[in-house]
Amino acid sequence: MRDSEEEQFPQFNSSVAARILFDKSAKSLEDARVENSELREELQNLRSGVEFNAKAHAMETAELQRSLQALKVERNEARGLQSELEMKKSECNHWQQTCTKLEQEFHKQNEDHKEALVSARKEARLESEKRELALREALSASREAGDMKVDQ
Repeated sequence: MRDSEEEQFPQFNSSVAARILFDKSAKSLEDARVENSELREELQNLRSGVEFNAKAHAMETAELQRSLQALKVERNEARGLQSELEMKKSECNHWQQTCTKLEQEFHKQNEDHKEALVSARKEARLESEKRELALREALSASREAGDMKVDQ
């Protein structure tokens, strides 16, 4: 019976089919719009995320650049301090060598003075012994002269 209905109402059936096709197309179009809207929202979220990440990366890069610059300044200061330390070490070594030489000279002079003092004491003792001997001889000569006078 369907065939007869279709034959009787061919325009109605094609109109219904067109309407069904139109409704399906409209539904597909609406689904595509919804999906397109969702994709646009997702794309916008991705763009926002990319922009946020780019800003964060730029801030990190700037901070790293500042840190790198600060490290370069510190490295240069450390090199300057290292050079100054090396100069101070060299100066310290120079003064240590000078002190060692002066100490050696002092000990040598001290030994020389000790030897000179021992020698001077020996000479003084010899002189003292010579004077004592001369005094004894003079005293002895004086006694002999006094004895001679007494005898006369």
